[in-house]
Amino acid sequence: MAEKASPHCIDIKITLDFVNALIRGAMPNLLITSFFEIATGWNNKAVKVETSDGQQFVLRLSRAASWPPSKVEAEAAALRIAAENSIPAPQLVTFGVQTPNASTETASDISKVHWMLLEYIEGNMLEAVWRELSIIEKNDLLVEIKRVIVKLQASTFNEIGGLGFNSSSNRPIVTKYWDGEFIYDSEPSFLIGRLNQNLCDLQSIEVLPGFQTEFDTLIKRLDDVRSIINSVFRSLKPCPTVLFHGDFAFRNIMVRRNESRKLVISSILDWEWCGTRPIYVDWLDDWLEEENDGDVYENKWIRQQIMKDGFPCFENLEGYVIRSTLYALVVDSIAKWRFEGNQFENAINRVKKHFDKLDILLD
Repeated sequence: MAEKASPHCIDIKITLDFVNALIRGAMPNLLITSFFEIATGWNNKAVKVETSDGQQFVLRLSRAASWPPSKVEAEAAALRIAAENSIPAPQLVTFGVQTPNASTETASDISKVHWMLLEYIEGNMLEAVWRELSIIEKNDLLVEIKRVIVKLQASTFNEIGGLGFNSSSNRPIVTKYWDGEFIYDSEPSFLIGRLNQNLCDLQSIEVLPGFQTEFDTLIKRLDDVRSIINSVFRSLKPCPTVLFHGDFAFRNIMVRRNESRKLVISSILDWEWCGTRPIYVDWLDDWLEEENDGDVYENKWIRQQIMKDGFPCFENLEGYVIRSTLYALVVDSIAKWRFEGNQFENAINRVKKHFDKLDILLD
């Protein structure tokens, strides 16, 4: 979701006329009679709207100057796949994107935003209520999360990349990822491709005073990781490529009380970082935002609970530890945004930590 301090902030006035004009081209018979903003995050703004016949939807807006149309199209394709596989997610009603040259300062407000009209779903974010739940309720929800993971892994693909639509059949297909990344035919080519792109991006990073030597040393070590990747994967069997949410954490899992007052998952939100990835990738992030030491402990407990009874199957994937370590090193830890502003020292330490783990595995 674009907070006011975010570079992706949607700094336009949302009015009833604006909302109706935005969706009129896609749904000319839909008349919005009321709205109110329900969430503003780092990347998006969400508005609850109600129609003249009492229907309720969520209109999600993103800044067209910040993100390419393919990012919104990818999320729309992922929501289509989710619906086909009975994964709890908002139903996509329709969406609209702007061409890159239409999002300038002089453009109309409508041309400055990409948008999606989604099913409105009642509930609370699991991140907000988790700490107050009983152990029984937590375990019941983790069982449901396991079921969602199984459904995510049920959709397999031959290529690693982004998502989009076939122009003739309007069916979801694998495409380039929205940031311009290639389509990859194997896990090692994907890891090397992401490494190359991240190293290219880091060339424009402003290195903080006192860190230049350390930064240059890490860059040199990263150059050598290509040969490590090729060597490691010569002895590993290919792993499945599956549907990837991209931010599968409690902040994007919505829950509600059912008729029996049991807490259940009502929806998985925010598929904007989606694509197709090796089967273990959605498993690497933490579930809770770690605001204190208690949250660190809680994340470890959550992972232990989910791993009971031989789940998830990819924990037993051949080479899982070194696969996930290489992914964390070359895809996540050296992403350009991690080195920006006051995060630079933390980013350096994160890369060093992954290298330490890799050194132990290769020893």
